[in-house]
Amino acid sequence: MKAKTLIFGCSDVRLQNAVEEMIKRQDIKPYCQIFIPGSVKVLFDKNESIKDFFITQLVFLCKKFSVEQIIFIGHEGCNAYGIKNRAYEKTVQIKDINNAEQLIRNVIPTIKITRLWGILNPAKNTIVELQTI
Repeated sequence: MKAKTLIFGCSDVRLQNAVEEMIKRQDIKPYCQIFIPGSVKVLFDKNESIKDFFITQLVFLCKKFSVEQIIFIGHEGCNAYGIKNRAYEKTVQIKDINNAEQLIRNVIPTIKITRLWGILNPAKNTIVELQTI
């Protein structure tokens, strides 16, 4: 079986509705997903065994299910990053997403990568928009 897309995002519940809406709007199917705290942050963990585990799983899923596209998603107010300054938080997360893209391209050079950033509405305490970065 093929999964056209792999969605790799943060497990923060505030992100779920925005991701579900994107999947419906873009009619993404079939797809597989990895949602973990901090999204791509784990790919650069100081603990080599944790880092290697998630990189191995990501590459395995891409190859096993003939994934054509990975969507990396970061978002404002990510508790796994724990950065209070929103501008700096975005800079750090985008750097990690860019590094994740390069890491995957080293193994699967032809894969399409989409990078998204979730905008937080503090009044609703939810991600209200996913923007391409």
